[in-house]
Amino acid sequence: HMLGGLAAELEGCIVVAHCAAFDVKQLLAAIQREGAGFPAFDFYCSVSTARRAFPGRPSYSLPRLKDIFGFDYDAHNALADAQACAALFARCAETVDWDISRLGIVPGRLDGDAYTACKSLRRPAPLQLGFWI
Repeated sequence: HMLGGLAAELEGCIVVAHCAAFDVKQLLAAIQREGAGFPAFDFYCSVSTARRAFPGRPSYSLPRLKDIFGFDYDAHNALADAQACAALFARCAETVDWDISRLGIVPGRLDGDAYTACKSLRRPAPLQLGFWI
């Protein structure tokens, strides 16, 4: 019953999750178990994105990244984790003027029973510098 409400919320959205592969696979398993229809959506992993935007950190767990997203939060509380994940992704996006592809990140996709993982390209796409004369 909850899947129907979630489906309505996700339709047309881009989803961001910390360790997205785990969360999206859990969602896919629930969809398959319930035989529910579900809209297709793209998703990003904030761990992969943070690794590209802020390389060289000893850990990419949400508690260790709070200096990036700028606030203390109650770890392992679903709402607090979601807010921290969203803030982290926004900070990552700001580093590349909101063009995540410049970090070499390709979104994943859930479309029916088809799951495609979010990917980090081997080398980030080169930054395009424009010069105006």
